[in-house]
Amino acid sequence: MKYLILLPILLGLMATPLRGAPHYETGSGARGGNPCGATLFELDSLTSYWERLWGADYKDFTKEEVAHFVEKRKIGRSDIAGVRVFRAERHTDYAIVVYFLFQNTLNGEPLVSVNCVVALNGAPGMVFMPESFQELMGKTYQEIGQ
Repeated sequence: MKYLILLPILLGLMATPLRGAPHYETGSGARGGNPCGATLFELDSLTSYWERLWGADYKDFTKEEVAHFVEKRKIGRSDIAGVRVFRAERHTDYAIVVYFLFQNTLNGEPLVSVNCVVALNGAPGMVFMPESFQELMGKTYQEIGQ
């Protein structure tokens, strides 16, 4: 009888190493199997998603535009590597994501480099109408990144 009680405990302990890859915490508290947390918090995955689902195109901000955006939106992080704005024909608004570079090294050489989206208010992006975007940035979508 005591063996029947110990058997589930023993099987549970043996299965612990088989539960998968470790999860990483991001600043947003999201969890996932990559350094950014959830899959949609990896810039390349999010970009691919918006390109395929919405037919979106995008532009990356210049360093000066990134600094301006971070200051105007009062984003209190010093590790921001870039800002990307998406536009799709099927939407009248723009989606904007802010990202940082996650890197880890091995023997001083980069091992993993991934752009991770910063979760602002729990979401991977912000939405702006073209007029609001132009008012904030002082530029149109077409002028961004030049």
